[in-house]
Amino acid sequence: MNTVELEAMRAEIAREILNEEDETVLAKVIAYVRKMKKTMISDSDIIPGLPRTDEEKRASIREAQEDIRAGRVYTMEEMREFHHKVL
Repeated sequence: MNTVELEAMRAEIAREILNEEDETVLAKVIAYVRKMKKTMISDSDIIPGLPRTDEEKRASIREAQEDIRAGRVYTMEEMREFHHKVL
């Protein structure tokens, strides 16, 4: 889903909520969204250390670029040899 589609979906949800008059419906929507957010597995839960925020992503990219400039890199062949020895 691209940014435009995501914004359109958010706007649709906002319109529905703003037009809702029934307190019970609104309370159920809030409870449902909170429950759904708690039960969803995020990428960071699956892959520890995975950058989540834009700033974390930028920092990770800067760090990788510094590693490349400093020569702290391995070829694919070196990685294959390493994994072959470990496994």
